Amino acid sequence: MRPLSRSQSRALLLLCVAAPAALAWSPRVTRVEPRGLQRGAACEVVVAGERLGNATGLLFDGGGIAVESIAVNEDDELAVAVRAADDCPLGEHRFLIVGPRGLSEMATLHVGPFPIAKEQEPNDTPDGAQSIERGDGLTIRGVIDEADVDCFAVELAAGERLSVDVVAMRLGAAFFDAFIDVVDPSGTVVASADDDPVSLQDPRLSFVAETEGPHVLRIREAAFGGDFESRYLVHVGDFPVVQSALPAGGPGGELAAVLLSDARGPIKARLELPFLPAASWLRWRASDAGAAVSPTPIPLRVAELRNVVEGSESSDDVGAAPVALNGVLSEPGESDRYGFQAIAGELLEVEVFAARVGSPVDAVIAVDGPGGPLVRNDDDGAIHDSRARFRVAQTGRHELSIRDHLGRGGPSHAYRIEVAPVQPSLALTTPILDPLRPQESQRIHVPRGGRTAVLVAARRDRFDGPVTIDFGDLPSGVRATVDPIPPGEHLTVALLEAEADAPLTATLSRVAGYGDGPSGTVIGSLSHEVGLVFGEPRRTVYYGPRIDRTPIAVTEPPPFRITVEPPRSPLARDGRKDLVVRVDRGEGFDGPVTITSPRLPEWVERSEDPVTIEAGQTETVFPLIATDRAAPGEHTVLFVGAARIDGAEVAAASDRTPVRLVAPHAELRIAHTTVEQGNETTVRCLVDWIVDSPGAATATLHGLPKHATAPRVTLAPGQSEFAFPVRAGADTPAALHNTLFVELAVGEPPEPVRQFVGRGGVLEVVAPGGAARRQISRLEELRREAARARSAARPQG
Repeated sequence: MRPLSRSQSRALLLLCVAAPAALAWSPRVTRVEPRGLQRGAACEVVVAGERLGNATGLLFDGGGIAVESIAVNEDDELAVAVRAADDCPLGEHRFLIVGPRGLSEMATLHVGPFPIAKEQEPNDTPDGAQSIERGDGLTIRGVIDEADVDCFAVELAAGERLSVDVVAMRLGAAFFDAFIDVVDPSGTVVASADDDPVSLQDPRLSFVAETEGPHVLRIREAAFGGDFESRYLVHVGDFPVVQSALPAGGPGGELAAVLLSDARGPIKARLELPFLPAASWLRWRASDAGAAVSPTPIPLRVAELRNVVEGSESSDDVGAAPVALNGVLSEPGESDRYGFQAIAGELLEVEVFAARVGSPVDAVIAVDGPGGPLVRNDDDGAIHDSRARFRVAQTGRHELSIRDHLGRGGPSHAYRIEVAPVQPSLALTTPILDPLRPQESQRIHVPRGGRTAVLVAARRDRFDGPVTIDFGDLPSGVRATVDPIPPGEHLTVALLEAEADAPLTATLSRVAGYGDGPSGTVIGSLSHEVGLVFGEPRRTVYYGPRIDRTPIAVTEPPPFRITVEPPRSPLARDGRKDLVVRVDRGEGFDGPVTITSPRLPEWVERSEDPVTIEAGQTETVFPLIATDRAAPGEHTVLFVGAARIDGAEVAAASDRTPVRLVAPHAELRIAHTTVEQGNETTVRCLVDWIVDSPGAATATLHGLPKHATAPRVTLAPGQSEFAFPVRAGADTPAALHNTLFVELAVGEPPEPVRQFVGRGGVLEVVAPGGAARRQISRLEELRREAARARSAARPQG
């Protein structure tokens, strides 16, 4: 992916002002309580926040939970009656509040398999522990205040398994790093857990009791912190707690696997993997004979690759890629090795799945070919698993090895390695414009009878063809138009428009991308990591699900519209074009409107000064400045207007406006000129017209030093030589000023074609009676002209 140009970088920065504006008057969720309910049961959920009084519903990203009623307690609080179906999927259910002015941030509810009990204080010591009946399973809802320790006593017989699964950080509400341990009747800690590879910052454990009697489960914040937001759900029962499977995935169909790390030992399981067109993930919940299903699923990789398991007859030579290698680093210091065949010239990728499949392995991989080492890798950037690409140098047997970075090993240290030829791929994102409020770039509001602009970025791998974007499942009455992303670029703007009578509704849309790859169409989709819990350093996302659908809502229109007057003349390369942007105000709105553009054509910029339609005014000028690298052609631009209304920021987008970018009409040279302070001189200019019969023109001299002035000059059609009368002030600095250039305006007002020519012109200012530092000979002038011509002919970029 190429870096952003200056104009693109500025567009992103400026859109930060407008994007939050589009969302700030929408509902906002600050608290959801409770966040857990039992499958098949009803519950009243209190949602607190801002601008919730007009809420019309909840938009869930999956099925299984029905909203039975919504009552407004106050403008900042809702009472929502929900019911989880008997077959409701277990685990996290994400939702947004829907209102006539848009969507809230995403929040979560968790559906569990067990009845829910509430923590009862005081229960801060083992002696004062709250007694619970484990039964077939129980979920406790509680909160850890500062330095609090919640204690729960459960009776166990010798040989019974106790399983504990905490949902704290995964509630998506607060940075709460939970820690649990279990104390037996003698006061000995018999099990403990902090972070977990599967449940991240949330602890899980299972153990088999060696003695009969009350065992005390203790829950606290890992660093003895906590506050009123440190809430948790803890599932207690006799369910399996597994970290990973061997193999950790496979192709579609039946998979015979061994589930690892439960207190009762490995569990044999047969599960059905779906047939998928592309590699993906399945979240699978373990169960064993006579036990409940595990509340937390383990991740399984689903990929149409041939599976090889460590220790099989074929593991010494697994043949040619593509292939998936599955094994366990069962002993400390162990290194597993696999032989495979490769052909010279192949580009192969080796990718480890360890942390991502619930394993504690911190993988280090190495590949050796017939001629020696080819590649080594530890962590791969943002992920904790190894990944490496290499070009096969010689045909023959290659060897792949894997070990743990710290030399660890054990029965739960499973891994999966996929070895496959590198294929073109495509992924779509919406750039995060405001790191403090990332979700505001991940949901879209389209005003009735109006428009909204959305940036879409494409990340290509192994191809650079054009990419088209398709918005599916749009709300009724909404349409989207998106310019294709051309080769060499990675950004486009989607313009979404809603009819004036479009229903005020919301949906989750799948956005797909189709790339023109070297051997066919490359398909990708838009996905978001929805950050829910942040921490140090630099607001790192500690918990956030990745979703592959984009929330889109039709909203009430803001009390203004943005329009652009179509330009009557083109924008010249290395020139400027002022576009007239207007605001049509609704009744009662007279405030200022800030104008930005989400994306300008490549190497087209805007001025550094903010562009605002002031209070009471109806229009402003938005300057487009084309650099000398801008490519001639047909382009479109659109603008976003943002205003503060009733204490909230709202926005509206204009329609697309065509802008034609053309090559310069002329080339111009400025003669080296000397002038004494306080005197006058003439700056001569020679014009080479590129466009025949350009018509009348005016020339303005820019870049003069302080206290020096020159009037504008009018040129007759085709005039090839003219001069500026320049007066230097008595205080004009005595120096050689090589900053002169000419603004040439060709055509009739009010919209001439404006271009900047003759850059680098020299005006030498000397003291009265002084001499020029150096007279420039005609030969030297020709040399300088030749150097400038060579510089202009060099490839740009």
